[in-house]
Amino acid sequence: MDKTLINTLRNKINEKNAVLHLYRDNEGRNKWSIICSAMDWIEVVVDSIDLKNVSKGNDNPSSIKMMTFITCIDVLWEGIQQLHRVFFNTREIPFSQENTVFRHKLFDTTDNNYFKTIRACFASHPVNLNDYFGGNDESEQRYASWSGGGCGCGDFSVILYSNQINKDNITMDIYFQELLTFAQQRYDYLCVIMEEINKQTEAYFKRMRNQEIKRSNVPLDQIEILKDESKVRLDNDYYNSELEKLKILFETPITNPANLKAVSEYRLSLQTEIDEIYNNLQDMNIVDLNTEKTQNACYPHQFHYNYSKLCDVVLYGNECPELIDAHSFKQLLIGFIDLSHYSGNVELYVLVNTGLFFYNQNAFLPSSGETPTALMIDSLHNADLYRLGIKDIRYPETKNKENPHEH
Repeated sequence: MDKTLINTLRNKINEKNAVLHLYRDNEGRNKWSIICSAMDWIEVVVDSIDLKNVSKGNDNPSSIKMMTFITCIDVLWEGIQQLHRVFFNTREIPFSQENTVFRHKLFDTTDNNYFKTIRACFASHPVNLNDYFGGNDESEQRYASWSGGGCGCGDFSVILYSNQINKDNITMDIYFQELLTFAQQRYDYLCVIMEEINKQTEAYFKRMRNQEIKRSNVPLDQIEILKDESKVRLDNDYYNSELEKLKILFETPITNPANLKAVSEYRLSLQTEIDEIYNNLQDMNIVDLNTEKTQNACYPHQFHYNYSKLCDVVLYGNECPELIDAHSFKQLLIGFIDLSHYSGNVELYVLVNTGLFFYNQNAFLPSSGETPTALMIDSLHNADLYRLGIKDIRYPETKNKENPHEH
């Protein structure tokens, strides 16, 4: 057995946050925790359910290997039962009437029940057994010997002793292939669970698509509407974060009149991101935003640390504002935004993003063959030209693409 199926299930469950959103608060319980636990432990044990991991030896190491093998099957089966209970909202378990796997039973019962007997005798509590070993309607107390191969008719066996005087011992045999078939049959049931997940998520998406999101011509009002809708629809961290950034960029007062026009133009450019978020939420299509680059501007790599510290303080509540070097922003953005005075780090965040927007609007975009270093140098060079009043830069076409210096 391999991990392909459990990996496919995990990808399905993590797809678009739908299962997380539907089950982290379901009927007053956090069923997402049950789902995660089941997936994790199925993944842990599935590789070990392999006939290469058992032997027919009559020794302690072989007995330990068999205990581990059966325990892994038990954990796999329990995890699948848990997933079934969550997604089908039932206390019933699959295969409850199946009676086709174990062909060498001591008594007539279902495969699910007989596996419990195997588990008890060979793994979980062999020194204290109570089961229907005699094949009648009365349970009896038994005690297992050590397990091993070669002492019965099967691949592995135990002797079950009775605590009643003059009652015969019973030999219980198990067959490796039957155990593997039992495990594989239940592991394959994950396909049924994935079909149910598809049905539930598609029904939920259809229902939410039919609920139209309110429109507003006021950007800040629209952002607030989208924040609420994002929480209700899928509560996606990425979209929630982008909307929170947009809210800061639109609601923060600008104290320096010299910056009002630039900030207004920047905010106008952000309308495309608001529209994209609206459309994606309405369509329940939670993908990376194409317009995000407008808000998350590019900048030379040497400013990465300082910009990240500004974001930490403004967006994530980091209490180390002394790490922000405003002077470096002034050097980079001179001619694009006036950073001579501002009311605090939140306004600085808005002004820096505005300045970076214009910085990138005026930076020369090189051919795809140029290196990131060349991009940075050209960007800085063009920013200097802009400060001198030169906004439009034209470069002649090269005649030799292998050697761009030959014209």
